[in-house]
Amino acid sequence: MVIGQDGRRNGANASQYGRGNIAGIAQFGRGHTAITSQDGHGNAVGVIQAGRGNHANVTQIGRGNVSVIVQD
Repeated sequence: MVIGQDGRRNGANASQYGRGNIAGIAQFGRGHTAITSQDGHGNAVGVIQAGRGNHANVTQIGRGNVSVIVQD
């Protein structure tokens, strides 16, 4: 499942591959960029939230349940 939500002049990139349940979510406002990359053999969830003029990157590789939240 890939969910991309953006406002004006924004871009979202989500790349997912692996075995198991993987979900990538990118949420950001105006003029922001978010990138999510996930690779795992289990349940992996990546969430990126960026405020104004911020950039956030998260990369996940692992087995089992992995949860990473980046707020900038």
